[in-house]
Amino acid sequence: MWQNAHDPYSYVLVEHWETQDHLDAHGKTPHRIDFNDTVNGYLKSDYEEHHYNEIPR
Repeated sequence: MWQNAHDPYSYVLVEHWETQDHLDAHGKTPHRIDFNDTVNGYLKSDYEEHHYNEIPR
């Protein structure tokens, strides 16, 4: 979890998933659904979700 250095109300959560299938399965778990519902109750606007691919070394 990262907090924006210029906006204390802006955060970034970075997660690393081995595959898209793993991420999709995680999104369907009860604790993830509960987390999402809880977080959305505090937000003033929808959050943005971005997906990136790791660059091999």
